Amino acid sequence: MLLRTEVEEMDQRHDRTKYHLLALLELQAECYEAVVARLGVEHEHQLNQSAQWDADERAALERRNEEGLAERDSALSALQEALADCQRRLDESETAEEKLRVAYEALEKEKDGIYENMELLQQAKTEVEHSLEAMTSERDSVMDNLASLKKDYDFVVASCAKLRVDMSLADLEHQNELTRLRIDNDAFAAELRRTLGKLNASEVRLKYLRSLCKSAGLGGSVENGEDYQVTRSVLAMRKT
Repeated sequence: MLLRTEVEEMDQRHDRTKYHLLALLELQAECYEAVVARLGVEHEHQLNQSAQWDADERAALERRNEEGLAERDSALSALQEALADCQRRLDESETAEEKLRVAYEALEKEKDGIYENMELLQQAKTEVEHSLEAMTSERDSVMDNLASLKKDYDFVVASCAKLRVDMSLADLEHQNELTRLRIDNDAFAAELRRTLGKLNASEVRLKYLRSLCKSAGLGGSVENGEDYQVTRSVLAMRKT
């Protein structure tokens, strides 16, 4: 927009300069004719020289005018190229703006999602903190129970050690008692064998006495089981 304004101002200045020069040339021509008419022939040479100078100056002015026009055309071409480049950049900026708008909307949606995730994370963090507090309390309770169990375990270990000592002493006493019982059993067995030997001898003797009783006519007493009376009778017979 600024380039367009500058080009328009340059065109206006160029047109004003051109019109001014043309007006000067016309004024110069009028002056020349007036001077020629007034001064006459003696100044014709000077006027011709002045006309030549004017022609040279006009040619220079026309040349500068052509150069100015060429510069204006070049500036106009540059302006058109700049305008085309600006239009292209404007189109690109509009496209980029559309892309930025779409990206901004996507970022807004992503931001909303991030806020939601942050809220969920905050809730999860709160739940984790509560769970951690509960776990800490439970851990303290478990540690207390563990300490109590350790005390019970130490007591049980001490009791087991004492029990092992007591069992060792009881086992030793049991072994001693068992040895003593074995000795008593052996003595009882020996006594029993002696008693059985005596019993067998008594049974042999009893059979002998029964046979004597039968021969003496005391069978009824023997059959009735009156061994003691039979024995006394046999002893009395032996005495007589």
